[in-house]
Amino acid sequence: MTVRLLTNIGRLWTGNDVFSNAAILVHNDRIAWVGRAADLPQSVPGVVDDIVDVDHVENLGGALVTPGLIDAHTHPVYAGNRYAEMAMRSSGSTPSAITAAGGGIGSTVTVTRGTDPWTLCNGVRERLHDWLLSGTTTVEAKTGYHLTRDGELADVRLLRELEKEPMMPRVHVTFMAAHVVPPEYFGRQRDYIEAVGSWCADAAAAGADSVDVYCDEGHFTTEEARWVLGSGRNVGLLPRVHAGAYSRRGAVQLAAELGCASADLLHHTTDEDIAILARYGVPAVVCPGTALQRGSLPPVRRMLAQGVTVALGSDHNPGHCGITSMSLVISLAVAAFGMSVGDALRAATLGGATALGAPDRGVLAPGRLADIVQWDADHEGAFAWAFGLKPRRVWRGGTPRPVTASSAPDGGSSPTRTRSTPGAFRVLTRLVSVSGVMRRGSCPVAAAPSAPMCAPACSAWRSPFRPPRRRPSTRETPDATDRGAGGSETRCPRPEPQPDGPDERARKNDEAIRPYRRPRRREDIDPAAPGGHGTQHRRRSGDGGHRVRAGAGRG
Repeated sequence: MTVRLLTNIGRLWTGNDVFSNAAILVHNDRIAWVGRAADLPQSVPGVVDDIVDVDHVENLGGALVTPGLIDAHTHPVYAGNRYAEMAMRSSGSTPSAITAAGGGIGSTVTVTRGTDPWTLCNGVRERLHDWLLSGTTTVEAKTGYHLTRDGELADVRLLRELEKEPMMPRVHVTFMAAHVVPPEYFGRQRDYIEAVGSWCADAAAAGADSVDVYCDEGHFTTEEARWVLGSGRNVGLLPRVHAGAYSRRGAVQLAAELGCASADLLHHTTDEDIAILARYGVPAVVCPGTALQRGSLPPVRRMLAQGVTVALGSDHNPGHCGITSMSLVISLAVAAFGMSVGDALRAATLGGATALGAPDRGVLAPGRLADIVQWDADHEGAFAWAFGLKPRRVWRGGTPRPVTASSAPDGGSSPTRTRSTPGAFRVLTRLVSVSGVMRRGSCPVAAAPSAPMCAPACSAWRSPFRPPRRRPSTRETPDATDRGAGGSETRCPRPEPQPDGPDERARKNDEAIRPYRRPRRREDIDPAAPGGHGTQHRRRSGDGGHRVRAGAGRG
């Protein structure tokens, strides 16, 4: 049993109330008490008999504290990128032209299918780690880039296993095989929909929480979506639907009819759709990053005015948006959707918990999960100013998680890296993926259906780019080299020249007079000068024939 007291909280935004000079008492992974520090009780029954007997006391230095953020819409399981497609889209290319050039979701499907499980696992691990570093403690993660039974089920197991690792957020797994029709089912869309419906039971057994369908133009119709969502609901999966991303095709009405856990994107939404969402209590998940990319903003202010529960998502995916910071999403929602800071922050916490069907998080209250974030600010208004406000500390289930750049997603075995630039480890995995050569040990991806996608650290794998170890030199000379454990070459240090030493002064003087030196010419060479055969001397003008030795050489 662990009891932790967080004190000296300058401003506490709980989701329901705001306190100044507050405190939080955490018992194991749950919140036991929250409120003003002056009201802190001397004892809490069942938690601590005397408040001075708590196990840990942490002074938060007057900072802003909020619940852990919740990203309600992401697509993190993929390989490769579509940067060229982004450039084409920004230049005005149509979706059909991009598809004809080899872009679109199908290109990501091809690359993801061709990527080995070890590389795919590490890519997803780093993305999830980045979410936690930005203060996001729960991520809704969709599959949808394998589009085969075994591949989609392996993606579900991958997400479920990564959630158990340290420095990972909580993961709500959504089975989304109904993303697009894969190439092998070209012309047989109905057959593929029936196959996806039959996979839902296996997805639920593998650990999926929800099922999603992309119901829009160029994807699936409302009848096809009804079949898949109904099949998933029958086996215990929460139904979700991509609605109104490109056009209105009745997806909002379908979400209300089936009682979906959420209707996502909603770029093309009318007042009639908003009234349906409000009447049937279907939460709306909006993604400002993707809305800005597509140039179509959902009417969020009208949704809030009519009582619709709004949640925020990053819609992280390889084709439109690479955001993994929910604090940035909050800033974009304030700037693009016209939301107040309080509404945006509530949509990124309590709204996300409602959309995921997770009432145990999203608000700081007794009995809720102790997912807490201390921010580098003293007021929630900083979210509208910073465009990516950084956290100082994150607690997931009452356990503090470091958010410094040196915190490794595998618990410390990965090299130090910064959040802004991929490290050598990430670059290496991409090189290996592209080259297609890899030597690794067995990976438990295709073992039993319950086996994890990839071990937390595949230590048996050895990079083909790593040079062999060299035997250390027995001579301790300045040029002796050895290979470190990481394969990098290290040299014995040489003494650095002193800034004001004689060698440094001589070098500076030599550089200063170099432009004024007289160039050497043929007539300056006097072969008849004394000093032996072949000896050359330079005549110095105006010195009465005085000779200065320039060097000797054999003729």
